[in-house]
Amino acid sequence: MSDTTSSSPRDAAPATLADAPTAEHRVSPDATARRGLLALVGDGSSNRPRLPMLAGIIDRLAGSFATSFRMISRGTVEAKADQPRPVRFAEFMETPRPTDVIAVLRFGAWGGQCLAVIDSGMANIAVGLLMGGLTVPPPGRRSYTAIERAVVERLARDQVAVNLASAFAPAADVDVMLDYLANEAAEAPIAIPAAPCLTWRVSVTVEGHTGSIAFLLPRAAIEPIRAQLSRDPAGPGKDSDAAWRAHLQSELPHAGMALKAVIESRRVSAAEILRWRVGSTLVLNRHHEEPIDVFCDDLLVLRARMAEQGGRIALHVEERRLAEDWPP
Repeated sequence: MSDTTSSSPRDAAPATLADAPTAEHRVSPDATARRGLLALVGDGSSNRPRLPMLAGIIDRLAGSFATSFRMISRGTVEAKADQPRPVRFAEFMETPRPTDVIAVLRFGAWGGQCLAVIDSGMANIAVGLLMGGLTVPPPGRRSYTAIERAVVERLARDQVAVNLASAFAPAADVDVMLDYLANEAAEAPIAIPAAPCLTWRVSVTVEGHTGSIAFLLPRAAIEPIRAQLSRDPAGPGKDSDAAWRAHLQSELPHAGMALKAVIESRRVSAAEILRWRVGSTLVLNRHHEEPIDVFCDDLLVLRARMAEQGGRIALHVEERRLAEDWPP
């Protein structure tokens, strides 16, 4: 047990001139010098000029992956992306695992390069989809056969490179092409070890199977369009990006949403709830023919009646509360 006492800010006495730092309380010259040196040379982390357009580009990239894999699988696909973060090239190159495949991409107009590290989960999804069915082996798989490696190369060329070029379209018109595939980090030296880079990860889930692609973009590679990436994505006109509007319009109807059918709402006392036991019966004050409200969050979207279909309880929609012209 500790006998240390604490006080809140409310109990503290108001500051006076007597509370100003004295010679004994001032920071030592050595500490000041250390802070000054740190301000001059930095702490070893890469410099981070703001690139607000890049976050939107990465979101577009995730959306493009979701659309393309949905067209291939004809099933449920979800894609999400992390926000970009700064990293040194040598630090990033310590992260690929032996089962990952590194795709070296080239920007045609700029001459710069980019890395896309395809993990085993993503490679297995591509192999399963393009070879006749999503029967995905577990992660940590063996080395790839020649046919499987050709499928991964097709993934990097036809999906990763194409979607990356499409994502950059609002900022610049650029071609992205696959240079080659590397099995080890040593085979993909696109920058010096201390080079400042940006990295982010896109995760894709296809029918319950998840894989990811980690991107590494040297800052030198995007120097030709740094001014465009530094712009405010809202800009003077928020609706000027027709490509983004078209993409959003195509993706919204596929978005998942949770519906809640409320048969009855009532207030029940705590005493009554405490009397409930296994096998207790709760009588509802609702007749079979009375309508049931269906909500999405707190928005009433449908009114329906209880029905039966194939031996299961169903809802027969009788009234739509959404606007009749949505979606278009």
